[in-house]
Amino acid sequence: FLPVSEAIVPSGAIDIRCTDESCPDTTLLLASQASFGIWPAMNAENNDAMVPTVPPTDDPLLCLGVPSMAGNSVPANSKFVFIVPRGQCTFEQKAFNAQKLGASGIIIYGTLASRYSLNSTQIAMNSNVVSKDSIVYPKQYYDYDCDKASAEIPMSSLSFDNLPYDYMRNDPVLSGSVEQGSLCALSDNFVDACPSKRCLLTGETDDMNNMRACCAWDLHVWLYKDDNITAEATNSINIPAFYITMAEADELAFLMQMHQVTVTLYRRYYPAYNIASVIIWALGVFVAALAAWLSASEYRDAKLITQPEEMQPIGRGASFSSQSAPVGNLVQEESLELTASHACGFILFSTSGLLILFFFKIYSFVKVFYAFGCAGAIFQIIFYP
Repeated sequence: FLPVSEAIVPSGAIDIRCTDESCPDTTLLLASQASFGIWPAMNAENNDAMVPTVPPTDDPLLCLGVPSMAGNSVPANSKFVFIVPRGQCTFEQKAFNAQKLGASGIIIYGTLASRYSLNSTQIAMNSNVVSKDSIVYPKQYYDYDCDKASAEIPMSSLSFDNLPYDYMRNDPVLSGSVEQGSLCALSDNFVDACPSKRCLLTGETDDMNNMRACCAWDLHVWLYKDDNITAEATNSINIPAFYITMAEADELAFLMQMHQVTVTLYRRYYPAYNIASVIIWALGVFVAALAAWLSASEYRDAKLITQPEEMQPIGRGASFSSQSAPVGNLVQEESLELTASHACGFILFSTSGLLILFFFKIYSFVKVFYAFGCAGAIFQIIFYP
């Protein structure tokens, strides 16, 4: 059994603190960051606490760019951060609109609804009529994993009123436990096998009028920039943007409903210098030097073989020809004395080669060198064993 691994390292963190007395200790949520906007300082004490709030009622996904904060109750003269669901527009567009409304940050969270979309080509071919056939369902291994867990959901329990996905009616039957009303949890071992405790519809139906649903991924994603937004607009975003999972969003929403809370966005600690790479490099140099020193121990301990003063002939009346080399000369001709300059040259060229491969990202050359090296070794073993 392998441990659960994250696709994206959550380099950010969110501290949730309550302003009332009947509140638990500080709650920590891990988050991934963005390729746009600013990155907050490391550690919570170096950043300001902000009031979490939802987007305006006429733009709940922050995709329309409404000009006002209608329907929001944010204390005056206080910094606030938007808690926005994923979907409908890009991450950067949401951050851009949040900043226009005066937010000091934005937290985007994953949803099941964000994994569904409509096929505009199919709609155009169908005289602009939107139907269930126009739904683009999530994809295996990209959005969900049927190998972990799956369930058969009766079509009568699903709603297709608000296409592509009616989250108000479908989320309760596709999320949580059996006690919470989840139909996915009724499947054998679904709760134990599916870490997210949520499932996504695949669009596959059977003869019993059931639709297959599979275990949904609930991982951190990196917030990439939008290529359709101008560089000027991208550079104008000066608020941090974080992403949290569906499970973390549920925890944050629960605390916001039960208590008055503030959130602090900050970067998790990381060293300014990569000490580990230096240690690995030093260890590699030490091992190479030690191996070279130990491999030459026999040569250091051996005595020079000198030529005898008189050589005995091989046969009667025969003697060594002038072309026969003394033993000592043979040893000296076949040996190569390595000096400190050879070692320094090897370190210089090998280090330069690795830096070039890393800097220009031409890692494929390593495979070519490895193939030549293996071919040479096999040739040596077969023809010169």
